[in-house]
Amino acid sequence: MTLVRAEKVTPASHCLLNFYSSDIYAAHQKLQENGVEVDAVIDYGTVLSFEFKDPDGHILGVCYFEEKPVTVEGT
Repeated sequence: MTLVRAEKVTPASHCLLNFYSSDIYAAHQKLQENGVEVDAVIDYGTVLSFEFKDPDGHILGVCYFEEKPVTVEGT
């Protein structure tokens, strides 16, 4: 990912990027403790997530899901 400073910023109306966290509730609390306004954690059944805005107003997300080991056939 490359981040470039721009003179004019136009935030999107949807989430641009999700970060994975192995402890979504700790991530939620840490952002709140640092003054970030965060939405509530939503349980979608197989995924937990919440959204927040960066200082420029871009919507970002944090998600958690059960990780399963990847297996390759024939090995």
